[in-house]
Amino acid sequence: MLRSLLLTALLAQGACPIPSVVEAEPSEAATIPEVWAGLGGTLTLEAVVSSPRTADKRGFFLADPAGGAHSGLYVRLGGVFDDLPPPVGTPIQIVGPTIEAVSGPGVLLRNVDDLTILGEPAPLPPSAWSDDPGLDQALVILADVQITSGLDPAGLASTDGPAGVGGLFGIGPGFRRSGDLIGILSGGRISLRTADDWGGPLEGDPPWPSSLEELDTLADGALIHLDDLLQATPWDRAGRWSVLQDAEGRGLWVDAESWGLWRHSDPGTLASWEGELRHDPQGPYLRAWLPPLPTGGTRPPQIVASDADGVLLDGSLIATTVSGLGAPGPLGERSTVEGPLLDDRFVDLGPLLDPAEIIAAVRGSDPPSLAVLP
Repeated sequence: MLRSLLLTALLAQGACPIPSVVEAEPSEAATIPEVWAGLGGTLTLEAVVSSPRTADKRGFFLADPAGGAHSGLYVRLGGVFDDLPPPVGTPIQIVGPTIEAVSGPGVLLRNVDDLTILGEPAPLPPSAWSDDPGLDQALVILADVQITSGLDPAGLASTDGPAGVGGLFGIGPGFRRSGDLIGILSGGRISLRTADDWGGPLEGDPPWPSSLEELDTLADGALIHLDDLLQATPWDRAGRWSVLQDAEGRGLWVDAESWGLWRHSDPGTLASWEGELRHDPQGPYLRAWLPPLPTGGTRPPQIVASDADGVLLDGSLIATTVSGLGAPGPLGERSTVEGPLLDDRFVDLGPLLDPAEIIAAVRGSDPPSLAVLP
């Protein structure tokens, strides 16, 4: 009796509300193209599963049975849902609200019961790739391509065709592999769903043993292995750029691609480096994804005394005097009477006196800039 009275009092104070029956939100029958056309709200879609779960475990893709433009759609999972999605090619009905996905609209699956299997899996042929934006999120095939770069940590790679390799499912072909690229098109890249989408060996060619002297003979995107390089500068203020130097004083900029390599390498040490040789308008650089392998030992960096208006080699370290410094520009750069711009990637150039004796890393050659070192 006392327990009953206490419960009644608690309920009266709102401490233990009585659960109410929540009715399912009404939904509207729709097609995937209608979602792309802007139809929103909670919808009921009949579609075919076109992919397994993505590598981040957050979703999968659907295809409209009718095909055509805007026939692919991303489904974001609102829970763990270990048994979803059904096999590729399975016809399903799905109920959920529309959302904004990475490369277009999508639908949110809030409950397992909101997905109903309508039949058995059947083969799902891909559409031929084209630059039609209506193919985004669809299953496509790009025939006869060669992979022209290594896979980066996000699973992205370049090809000799009009679309690159994506990393939505955590799998991709390696450097110099050739074949038909099949997968989900998103953001201009095609992501293989499984190894079967490539139909051949995935492992790429190993990095090519090279030296800084040979870089001019290698194509853009080549995977290279470089031994006995000194990290001649600290990492820049963004933790992304540094300069490597060989025993003859030749230099090469290295881009850590913001993957935190600065936490795994120490300026002044000798190490082996692997990565992708890249070129931008300023010159070549190493796009590195993995921490370097220290080889032991050290040596001092080679710094050349030079006039700033003389011949400057990309990647070299120079000691020089600059004067007539202009005010800091929108990117923090400062002009000089001698010609080269001063680059602020390593240090803030605002307090720099005029004239100034500096040690700098040269970037580019036409025209060069000087990245002032601490």
